[in-house]
Amino acid sequence: MTFHAQNHRVLAAGSGADRGSDLAASASDALQRAEAEIREVIEGRRLAWNAQDVAGYSQLLAVDAELTSATGKSAHGRDEILRLYADQRQGIYRDAAISSTVVERIKFVTTEVAVADATFVMTGVRTSTGALPSVEGVNSYLLVCRSGSWVIWSMRSVPKIAIGP
Repeated sequence: MTFHAQNHRVLAAGSGADRGSDLAASASDALQRAEAEIREVIEGRRLAWNAQDVAGYSQLLAVDAELTSATGKSAHGRDEILRLYADQRQGIYRDAAISSTVVERIKFVTTEVAVADATFVMTGVRTSTGALPSVEGVNSYLLVCRSGSWVIWSMRSVPKIAIGP
């Protein structure tokens, strides 16, 4: 169920003086459900990333998704993102785990497009100079609702300190 589809059902319901308050309550409920679904997608990404569950990670990405990794490397399209993920899991992220992702804000651009800002903490990152104790940063997500499911269309990871190549 999408926020958009829910609104269409809501608009058909109710009449008279109660209609305005019914619409507001239904829209608020739909918004809360959409926010919960978006939080689940972002947490699902963390869990799939940590478990090296490529199939699970893939399901959370739009086919035409794009990503900029915390290393500064970019990928365009789900397949390219998964190749970058696999390459980095063999290198700089081979022992890494995302210990937390905290969604700080979700803002709806439309009923089927949302921006989410989150902070992250990653441990086990290995650079050419050795292991880092932890890496903290910010993720910015653009999510879209397609066929009733929220997916990541764009993600940008910005660490507080550079961790590249």
